[in-house]
Amino acid sequence: MVKLVGILNITPDSFSDGGLYLDSEKALNQLENLIREGAEIIDLGAESTRPGAPIVTAEAELARLKPLLPKLENLLKGQNKKIALSIDSRRKIVIEAALKHGFTYVNDVSANSSIELLKIIKKAKAKVIFSHNLGIPAAKERVLPGNIDIISEICRWAEIWVIHVNLFWLL
Repeated sequence: MVKLVGILNITPDSFSDGGLYLDSEKALNQLENLIREGAEIIDLGAESTRPGAPIVTAEAELARLKPLLPKLENLLKGQNKKIALSIDSRRKIVIEAALKHGFTYVNDVSANSSIELLKIIKKAKAKVIFSHNLGIPAAKERVLPGNIDIISEICRWAEIWVIHVNLFWLL
């Protein structure tokens, strides 16, 4: 099953739309635009993971999200079609807050490296998005070697994580 995902960053410095949606009304307008254009999942992030982006605290990330969370719930209740929300984060308090506000996907940008986060996701019965990275903060010099098949390498990584997460889910 293929679903169209709309990306909404509420950061001052994301590579694609940094600074455009810091205001919650502008963010809600963009969310409506994404839905009108066919997005079935909205992936919402409040910390940039672009190369060179500064690390923000969990509290700062949550502070960016908090004004938007209840408004998102109200906006989505009025939609004719079912829209799913995904939280793009690596932080426990951010993910927990999002799950309490109806988010059903977790895009853990730390590559699902925390058993504690996997427990939270499992308890909430949320879906997991697998995000590959070479480290946070991202660095331009940290890349996959040029002498390997990059697609095979990422697929191998994904297979390991799928096995890891599936085994975890069985516990």
